[in-house]
Order: sequence, then structure tokens, then C-alpha cells
Amino acid sequence: MPKILALDPGGTTGYAMHHLNEAGVIAFPNSVGGEIDPEKKGHHLALYQFLRHERPDFVVCENFLFGVPSVKGPGGETVHMPKVELISREYIGIVKPWCIGNGVGLRMQNPLIMSTTWVND
Repeated sequence: MPKILALDPGGTTGYAMHHLNEAGVIAFPNSVGGEIDPEKKGHHLALYQFLRHERPDFVVCENFLFGVPSVKGPGGETVHMPKVELISREYIGIVKPWCIGNGVGLRMQNPLIMSTTWVND
């Protein structure tokens, strides 16, 4: 069964590994998920070893787009939210070359917060 890895790199990097059945539909009983804790020693190596061990056939990864998002505050004022998780870039720097070196398809997906409508990517 083909395996698809969905990866959300960031402060708490979440992942979900889905297996597709013969019809190309996600077989949820065979799906697994978890987190990689950037506070733990060896977390970069843990991601690399996870990729080597699981060997997904395709990876979907949330992209990192730098920007200072802003929202309207309760009084209508603009409130800037400058928190940026640079660990995302480090993890993407592990995932991209691993996929290229192993001939694994990679789809970088924009963060949902960047979209105002449903985006089919």
C-alpha cells in the first residue's frame, strides 16, 4: 500500500502517515500520527531517521512563508503578530533533500492562515 506523509513543521511538528488502499482511498485504520518535539536533543536527526524508516511514497509538507501577519483587534485596530517559528525552515531543509535524493514526490502546501478561501492544493 502506498504511504503518504503529511507534515506540519513548526513549534510542535505534527505528522500523519496515511496508507492508501487498492482504490487509492486513505485506509484510516492504518493511519498513524505523532509529533516531533524541537526541545528534545537530536530532533533533527529524529526527523531524518523517521523518513528513512517509514519511507513514504509521497510527502505533503506545509510551507514556511515569512511575513508578519496582522489581524483586526477588538477595537478595530491592527494588531501585528510577529511570532515566527524558524524551526519550520530547518525541518523543511531536511525533508526536501530527503525527498529529492530518494525520488519521493513532494508537495509544499501554503499554510491555511494565508488563504481566505478553500484552496485545493
